[in-house]
Amino acid sequence: MAQGSGVLQQTLARLEALYRQEGLKPVHLVKIGVKPQWNVVIGTDGNCGMAINFTGVHQVHGDQEIELSELQSLVGKNLFDVASRLLNLGTLQGRSIGAAAMSALSQPLLTSQALAKRGFVMREGMTDIATLVRPDDIVSLVGYGGIVTRLVGKCREIHVTDMRPLKTLRTTIIGERIEYGPREVSVHGAEENKAVLGKSNVVFVTASTLVNDTFGEVMSYVDKARLVGLYGPTGSMIPDVLFERGADFVMTFSATDPKKFEHDMMNDLDMERSAKDSQRQQFMMRSASVLAAG
Repeated sequence: MAQGSGVLQQTLARLEALYRQEGLKPVHLVKIGVKPQWNVVIGTDGNCGMAINFTGVHQVHGDQEIELSELQSLVGKNLFDVASRLLNLGTLQGRSIGAAAMSALSQPLLTSQALAKRGFVMREGMTDIATLVRPDDIVSLVGYGGIVTRLVGKCREIHVTDMRPLKTLRTTIIGERIEYGPREVSVHGAEENKAVLGKSNVVFVTASTLVNDTFGEVMSYVDKARLVGLYGPTGSMIPDVLFERGADFVMTFSATDPKKFEHDMMNDLDMERSAKDSQRQQFMMRSASVLAAG
């Protein structure tokens, strides 16, 4: 079994154990949204989730298709069965929708009280990530995300690795001379992960690595880092296994208005507005010492 897929399978098993332990009500599938960039799952009782599907601007793995009639046959079924069946397909789209289903299942277990019961710490709202880095740190991000701009000027170096063609992540400025931006960020291809991450003090890893099975490989390169965390909606699931695999924090989103979230699934092409208007940001930590390490 691939390492990234193993994390999802282990997290699903942990979810099942926690549901039994806490006596939680089963969640069933209501709708699946297959969108550019994202797959979305709507479950009963307002439990929702989303995960990257590597289409649209993130299409780095070729065409990704899944039989719609097969997905329709899952409507009404227990989300545990849905997630298990889709993960076992061994396809990118299957893992994506399976991860979104796990995010929906995780919602009752992501409250500050539920996390504290398992020994974890959660802060509502997004912690200022600049407080996690030091002026002399080398900071790396796996996946070019908006959090890059919040780190500029806060550390010695910023590096980004990405699977997309580098020309799509750079700006060419033509004046008296030809220059390339962003100036404050060094952009690298994914083939440089080992070299770049191996020298980093703080590493932010896109949660999309859970879907394309690169999480295990990426985490094998960060043993020298002081702090390692995941970011992005795809990681909006219980963090227990992620912490056991070496993550110190997880930056996530959770739907606060399920009806608005479902409306956005239909009408918001890239879910960007939804992330701002109908979801809350959360910062989950393995322990309170994470902030002290910054």
